[in-house]
Amino acid sequence: MREAAAMAQIPTAPVMPVAAAVVARWLSEARYLNADQTPRALARTVKRSNVGEPDFTTLVAEVSRDCGARAVLDELVRLGVVVVREDGCAELKSASYVPQDGLSESFHFLADNISDHLACAVQNLSTAPQTPRLLEQSAFCHELSADQAAQLQARARQLWVTVLQQFLQTATVAKQRGQAEPGPRHRVRFGVYFYDQAQAKPARDAPISEAKRRMKKAKT
Repeated sequence: MREAAAMAQIPTAPVMPVAAAVVARWLSEARYLNADQTPRALARTVKRSNVGEPDFTTLVAEVSRDCGARAVLDELVRLGVVVVREDGCAELKSASYVPQDGLSESFHFLADNISDHLACAVQNLSTAPQTPRLLEQSAFCHELSADQAAQLQARARQLWVTVLQQFLQTATVAKQRGQAEPGPRHRVRFGVYFYDQAQAKPARDAPISEAKRRMKKAKT
């Protein structure tokens, strides 16, 4: 009964931001990673874990004590980010916290991402000499088949998982060190996107321009 009570704390804070922070900590804290830096499968409570091993309830408590571990686990399972194995351990299946069922949640992330991206672009366009330039880069490729575009998207996702984990680990250390430093506080956002669209087909019988006609006549 005590174990059930530990997992069934009544949440008084929104689950969404806590769940996202739990995934970030799971990916960045050394205690929650295997030797190969993959996230460890976690027992759901302290009593279910082996001595000295981390558990999911402790992970949630390190992020927030205002939201129950059971509510966070249910949210992550609903999204397909976490699965509960037959042995009762929670296993992280995806590095991304992506709301699928709730439009309000999706719009929340959309608004934050677009707002910060736009602010970054505006700052980079500033003519003030003292304004620092922020990272804003992209790569593109044309004339791909549908299969090739899908392969690139899969590759982009793989790269993002690796980069995300490294960034979160660096951010965790930076946050711990920054807590003791005086001065104003800053927040950062680091993201990536991938877009795929069918190209417009050029007209086969497009009229030859006047310049091209002149070139043809000159050659003849």
